[in-house]
Amino acid sequence: QLLVLAKLDEVQEKNDRQDVDMKELAEKAVEPFNEVLERKNVKLVMELEDNLQIRANREQMEQLMTILMDNAAKYVSEEGNITWKLSKIHKGVSFSVTNTTDQDDVDTKHLFYRNDSSRSSKTGGHGIGLSIAKKIVDAHKGNITAKAEGKTVTFSGTMQG
Repeated sequence: QLLVLAKLDEVQEKNDRQDVDMKELAEKAVEPFNEVLERKNVKLVMELEDNLQIRANREQMEQLMTILMDNAAKYVSEEGNITWKLSKIHKGVSFSVTNTTDQDDVDTKHLFYRNDSSRSSKTGGHGIGLSIAKKIVDAHKGNITAKAEGKTVTFSGTMQG
């Protein structure tokens, strides 16, 4: 738990910002998961606009994209789908990552706030990734939500740049 607190505090402390190409980071984030997706026979769709530059902490944006992809890859159903969307909004970027799942109407109320040991024990995670993702988005004056509909889960939000 101390490690979790330290990681979350680190997000708030690191505030050095530069121009970051979010499309590039999203494309880079999916690469390490290609083998897992192939093994599960998952279809990956990337709907990424060009010129998605925002002023942000590059390391944190890389971490955010990786957390979102890691989560989708862990919980996507066999022969399912993952869809990434990134688009420009007034002063920032809108993002969403949707994956199919084996469960109907996943409870999304506590995904950003607690270590859900039942989920992490099945998938090898520690349950802190989404909490870190939320802190990163908050630190960049944005928002992130999770929504479940039927057998799909979508993480979406915006960030200012």
